[in-house]
Amino acid sequence: MFRRFLAIASISACTCVGAAPPPFCWGDKPDPIDLVLEQDLEKSGGVTSEMRDAQGRAYEAWDKRLNAAYQTLQSKVSTTDRKLLIEAQREWLKFRETHFQFVWSQSMLAQDGTRAPVIVGDWSREMLKQRVCELESAIQYLKASDR
Repeated sequence: MFRRFLAIASISACTCVGAAPPPFCWGDKPDPIDLVLEQDLEKSGGVTSEMRDAQGRAYEAWDKRLNAAYQTLQSKVSTTDRKLLIEAQREWLKFRETHFQFVWSQSMLAQDGTRAPVIVGDWSREMLKQRVCELESAIQYLKASDR
């Protein structure tokens, strides 16, 4: 039971009110989206519905960022490589959809009462942030290579 508590606590560290968000991607500072989320979570007073609303706004912001990074990356690669990028993104979207079906399943949500959607929401947002990091890193790589 204590191991489970530690696992949940470490996984949901970003949503804990008062916890500083970690640096984003390869940078040394938290992303502004995460800073706004942190402020919104602090304002929530730990009320689950308000925490979920804050998570939803952050998720939407990351999703917009994902789309912008994807569009930018498409414009920086050759036609052949663009086809690969499109296929990779489609496959990632399929994976995300299936993964979300699992993490938002009854089995997963039956754990930890009203806190479960907050924890699972963190997982979903973190997965999206990771993909944004991957795409933005590729953009930076290409810029550094003068492409």
